[in-house]
Order: sequence, then C-alpha cells, then structure tokens
Amino acid sequence: MKIRLLTTLFALSIFTLLSSLDAYAISGPAKVESHQVHEAATSKIASQKLSKRVIRKANRLNKKIQKRLGDPQPYRGDKSFVVAIILSVLLGGLGVDRFYLGYVFLGILKLLTFGGFGIWYLIDILLIATNSLRPKKGEYYDY
Repeated sequence: MKIRLLTTLFALSIFTLLSSLDAYAISGPAKVESHQVHEAATSKIASQKLSKRVIRKANRLNKKIQKRLGDPQPYRGDKSFVVAIILSVLLGGLGVDRFYLGYVFLGILKLLTFGGFGIWYLIDILLIATNSLRPKKGEYYDY
C-alpha cells in the first residue's frame, strides 16, 4: 500500500514537472506572462499532445518502479490445499506431501524414516489441515 502511494506521488510530481517543462517549451525562451504560458499549455491541441505524452512517460516510469521494487502482492502459488491434504492422508508416510509442497529434502527424510515412524505422518496431517504447513513458494491457490 505504501509503495503504491509513493509511486503515485512520484508519478504526479513527474507529471507536474513535465507539464511545466512543456509549457515553457510551448511559450519559448522569451519572457511571457504566466497566464499566457498557462493558456498555451492548456489549449485544446496542446493539452491533448501533452497529456498523452505525459501519461506514456508516467506509465513507463511506473513499470520501471514496479519492476525494481517487485510485486507487492503475495505470490498465489500453484499448489492446491485439497490435493495437499489428500496426499498427506494417503501417501504421507512416504513423504509425497512434502515433495508436493516443495520441501524435497524433508520429503526424502520422511521417505527414509517411513513418515518419522508414523509420528511425523500424523503431525503433517495436522499441520496441513490447520494451514500451518504451506507450500515453499507462496500460498495455496484455493484456501
């Protein structure tokens, strides 16, 4: 939320700066009254050209900022909660649920110990059922 607010404020400041520069470019370097500059900048033809150009620049700037800062929304994963719980109940003793969720090393350990001799198997069912054990990258897409 803060990143969007900062991005919006930055874009508005760029918009204001570009508008004032374009108004100066329209009026030229000669000394002109401020109301004449404003009038030239807000004329119908100039405002159409300025607004499209400024909007394009602001959009490009916003894309660059979003790319550098990353996506603020959490990644919604490609793992299903229902599939995870079913795998945990049916094949949890072999570590298939851990493999599915992206925890390969723990899946191998669970496979070699036959579900932690049954204890780890039960704990994982409870962890997945209470949504305490989530996919390694992101969230469940259907929880």
